[in-house]
Parts: sequence; structure tokens; C-alpha cells
Amino acid sequence: MFMSIEKYGLRITKFLAVFFIFALLIGSAACEVCFAQVAESKAQDSSKVGGAVGSNSGGSELGAVETTSNNGRFTKYSSGVFVDSSSGLEWYASPNEDYTWTRAANWISSLDVADGGWRMPTRSELAGLKADRFRCPQKNHRCTEIDSEGECIKTEYDGKIRTYDCYRPGVIDWPLVCGFVWSGEARDSTTMWLFGFYGGGVESWNGPDESNGDGRVVAVRAHRSDRFTKDSHDIITDKQTGLQWYMRPGSDISWPQAKSWAKNLRVGGGGWRMPTSNDLEKLVGPKQPDGISYLDPFFSQKGKFIWVWVGEIRHSPSAWFFSFRDGEDNWRFSRTRDYYARAFAVRSR
Repeated sequence: MFMSIEKYGLRITKFLAVFFIFALLIGSAACEVCFAQVAESKAQDSSKVGGAVGSNSGGSELGAVETTSNNGRFTKYSSGVFVDSSSGLEWYASPNEDYTWTRAANWISSLDVADGGWRMPTRSELAGLKADRFRCPQKNHRCTEIDSEGECIKTEYDGKIRTYDCYRPGVIDWPLVCGFVWSGEARDSTTMWLFGFYGGGVESWNGPDESNGDGRVVAVRAHRSDRFTKDSHDIITDKQTGLQWYMRPGSDISWPQAKSWAKNLRVGGGGWRMPTSNDLEKLVGPKQPDGISYLDPFFSQKGKFIWVWVGEIRHSPSAWFFSFRDGEDNWRFSRTRDYYARAFAVRSR
């Protein structure tokens, strides 16, 4: 009797043990599914956020989103570049100080932030930056006291309230300064135009080296398309055509020099050649804001270039080149004489 009860109890114990192990296995599998679903959900959310940022960034060289202003119109990245969603232009502001025009032009020409390609803006482009109004002290009146909303209520100059309506974007880090900004346009042979954000937009002018009318500096470039990427070797990949490009740094060279350079180029493992007219024609896009070039700003480099050598020969003494001013090819009378253009190398991925 006692043996039967003992055997019966042992069977119950074994059954409960098996049931417990089975329940653990089922629960573990369910948890794995649960965690997988959570991880997948987070990944989807992350991809959505990343996609939104990537669509505005125009390239990873801009960095992470740092801040926005003016109801989301302007997005500033960790590189210091800010993008205007209204115009699609990318901007980079100088430090909080005034420059002569010559110093401003030199600063922009050497600017290599976020892969470079910067230029001085036109007055029209600066006027397009007009944003929401805020109160700002007059020029040469340093603000010494602000209210709870950040508006100036006292200046160093005479202790009185002397402010203007300012319409500068909030992402430009010039604390309590509205200021005039240099444009790249000449008023005449001796003066250059400035644009002021005071009162919704005013214009002025000054000599390029006169310090009594200094201005602030904002560099501009067209928004980089997501079509191109650039690696650590400066090799540009065109995701649309599958071609890879490498630009010879520096100035123009002759056709024989360009041919030799492309043939002997070993960057990224080699395999480069001179482009055909058809290769270069695939790079032609909308006319850029500079009003001159049809080449995507991703290919910008220091110093302007319009003509690029083509590997094809027109006939025995002549060579082709491609004009990004016109978006079509043309030819030089001689391949051996001193005719110069830029050199690109191309290869398939």
C-alpha cells in the first residue's frame, strides 16, 4: 500500500517536472518571438528616423542633426552646415565677427567643411534666407541685457533701447547680432554688395578692403544629391549608373598628360580610364545656382572648371573635351599643342 502510494507520488513528481520543463521551453520560445518583434519594431522605427534625416542631409558628411529652427525650415547638422528646406541650399556661417570682402572671399575659398564646394552667395540667395522676425541691437550697439524671450532691452552704447527688426535664420550662431552679409556680386569696379537682414532686407556696398563697412560671411552651395557617395579615397560612386569617378586635383592639364594620368592611376586598386563623351553626359544635371555649370555640386573642388578631357579622338590631330557650361562635347584643334582642361578618371564598379 505504502509502496503504491510512493510510486504514485513519484510518477506525479516526474509528470510535474516534465510539465515544468515543457512550460519553460514554450515560454522561452514565446519570449524569443516577443523580443524579436520588439527588436524588429525598433529597427523599423530607427530606419524611419534615419531615412528622414538622410533625405535632408544630402550626404553623411553633414553629420547628425543638431537643431532646427523657424518651424523646421532650417536644419543644422553637427558639421555646422544648415540646410534650408525652402530653397534646398546648404549654408555655413562664419565665426561671430566682421570681415572685409577680400578676407571673406579668402575664407570661403579655403573652406573645406563637409567636403567643400562652397562659394559666396548672391543677394537674391541671401534675401531668400529671410526668416521669422526677432529684435536685435543696432550695429555697434552691443546688447548687455535681454528679457525672458531673448529680446534686447539695453545696449552698451548709451543704455537706451536701440533695436531693429531682424529676419536672420535662428540657426546662425551670431548672438544678438543681425548684421550685413557679404555677397559675391560686384556693384561696380571698386565696390561689392552687402545684404542686411535688418527690417526684412536692405542692401549696401563697400570697397573690398575697407574696414569701416565690414560684413559677416555665409558660404553657400547647392544641396548634394543622394545619387552620389564619396569614400575615404575621394572616389565618387554614381548609384544611378554604377560608374566610379576620380577627379584629378589641381589645375588644368593637356590631353596627353590627362591620358597618362588616368592610365597610371592606382587609387582604390586602379583600373581607371579616361571617360567617353557618353560617360560625362550622364553627369549632366540641372543648371546649378551659380548659373554656369550643369555638373552636380558633389563634384565641386577648389577652383572653377568647365571643360573636362574626353578619351575619344575626333581625328588624328584633334581631341574631344566635354563642356559642363553647355552640357555637351566639343573639340580642340590639336592634342599635342598647349590646350588645357580638367582630367577625370572613370571605371565600372
